[in-house]
Amino acid sequence: MLMLSDCSEEVSSHIPHINVMLAQRMLTYWNPDITEIPPCGGTSFDSLERVDASTEAGLKRIRELVLAEVPFKAYNHPKLNEVVEKYKNWEEVVKKFETVKSHSATASHNHFMW
Repeated sequence: MLMLSDCSEEVSSHIPHINVMLAQRMLTYWNPDITEIPPCGGTSFDSLERVDASTEAGLKRIRELVLAEVPFKAYNHPKLNEVVEKYKNWEEVVKKFETVKSHSATASHNHFMW
């Protein structure tokens, strides 16, 4: 098992910090009754490192983060870009899944089960 102490200082310095998601702070920042995305896009609570997967340095960083089991966000990766292109048109997504059978459960209370 890879220990954090085995990682380079560069990797360990990028371990995501924990944001205390106090309900009052979160709800003040992003009221659930207002569906528009906040001006900064919700990044106030985001601490994951963004890694450019189109460069050698970025790929090296991704390998280090994966080995250290540290979450990250990758961008500029050809496969990720393919997925974005494939699903960016909402009408096309609906068309692909409109024949898929699904089931919805309803309840008289406000309890949500995953």
